[in-house]
Amino acid sequence: IFTNVSKGQFANSKTLKKCFDTSNEEEVCRFILANGDVQVSDQERAAQLESTAREVASMVSEKCVHPISRRPYTLPQIRDGMKAAGFMVHPTRNIKQQFLDCVRLLQEKRVLDIERAKMKLAIVLSQLQEASHDSDNDSDHNDGLTKQRDAVT
Repeated sequence: IFTNVSKGQFANSKTLKKCFDTSNEEEVCRFILANGDVQVSDQERAAQLESTAREVASMVSEKCVHPISRRPYTLPQIRDGMKAAGFMVHPTRNIKQQFLDCVRLLQEKRVLDIERAKMKLAIVLSQLQEASHDSDNDSDHNDGLTKQRDAVT
């Protein structure tokens, strides 16, 4: 247990007793693991923010289009637009919410002429064709579909 990790200074038992009410290193370690905060380096934080910004831009590219041409914007165009509009990524906020905020900001600042793409919805209905029943003894009409229908009804 250190008082200063970068300098390699260990905590003495008097300091541990003062801070944790015990000098038992195992108990102090358990307390730190249960209640401590994870320290993230600047490089890790920057990488996380870059990854989140990339995901938001990708989502904007997939779900938004130019209103006249109906063509999607490229990722570099969106990233430039995000910077020009002053969009800041939050490391803890939901990506979908940040996507919505980003689109709203791009529209308000008029950095990009952008709108949500219209979704195309296709509904496919299939209908079970029933064999006609001229006679119950006719083997052509007594197939698997008829047996299946009879089992369902």
